[in-house]
Parts: sequence; structure tokens; C-alpha cells
Amino acid sequence: MPDINETIFYGVNGLAGSSKYLDNFFITITSDTTMVLVFLAALFFVFWDRRKTFVEKLTNKRVYYVLLTVIITMALIYVLKNIFKIPRPFEVLEGVNQLIAENTGVSFPSGHSAFIMSLATSVYFIHPEYRKFLFVKVLFVFAFLVIYSRVFVGVHYPFDVAVGALIGTIVAISIFKIFHKHLS
Repeated sequence: MPDINETIFYGVNGLAGSSKYLDNFFITITSDTTMVLVFLAALFFVFWDRRKTFVEKLTNKRVYYVLLTVIITMALIYVLKNIFKIPRPFEVLEGVNQLIAENTGVSFPSGHSAFIMSLATSVYFIHPEYRKFLFVKVLFVFAFLVIYSRVFVGVHYPFDVAVGALIGTIVAISIFKIFHKHLS
């Protein structure tokens, strides 16, 4: 009998291949190129302040908080992947709709999910004023689409993406709590 992780995986991944538009949408959402573009857009959002000179923008501690959060998150993911070494679903399950050419390797926890949630959460917490901006709301919607897409395209189990997202969120909040007095 399959466990809940596999059952949910097959439910989500079973939708892959049913619509070329849906497939292409999630392939694009989960691509490394899209992730880099969203990362750069988030940095630009944090960096940009019309009231500050370029030199003042370069010393913007908020940008460094976002960078530090993402770096620590990804370092932690790297360590955990090397500890757990859980294979990807397409390596061990039958009938997986693998939509992207992902290297074989370890599945747990999801680096994409951790990355995007650390980015979205850090931007959200940087400044109370930022929370009302449409960009921050869109960033969270994008984050949830990335998380879902990793299962949809067949490269992660639901537990992988849930734990990755949780790690990214916890790291962002923890670093914010440590440095929040220095971010204003």
C-alpha cells in the first residue's frame, strides 16, 4: 500500500501530460531561468528606493539580509541533501510523468522550494511597509506555484517541497529576528 506522500505525488503528477499549456506553464515556473529572474526582480525591489542615492542603495542592509537568507538556506539544503540522500520519485516509482530533465540525485529537501520561500519570506519581513505592495503578494503566489510545480513535473515528493518551504521560511524568520534592529 502506498504511503500518503506517494498518493499525493501521483495525484498531482498524474495531471502532468493532460494539457500542453498546463505542462508548459509549470515547466516555465520551475525553470532555473525563471527562478533567477524572480530573484533579480526581488533584489531590485529591495534595492530600489527613489529617495536614496546610488551609494546609499549599495549600503542598503536589506539587500544583504535577503542575500544572507538565501545563502544560508541553500547551504542548509545542501547539507541535508547529503545527509538524507533520498532518491527522486522518477528514480524509484513507476508511471511518473517527468516533464523536465532533472539530474538524478537526491530529492529531500527541495532546494527550489526552500529558495523561493526564503526569498519571499525575507522580502516580506524586511520592512512593514513592504507587506502592502502587490509585488510581495505576487512573490508568495509565485512561491506556491513553484512548490506545486516541483511535484507536478515529477522531480519531488510533496514532503520534499513542504520541508524545503518550511526550512526557507524558518531561516528567513530566524535571520530577521537576529538582525531586524539593523534593517531599518
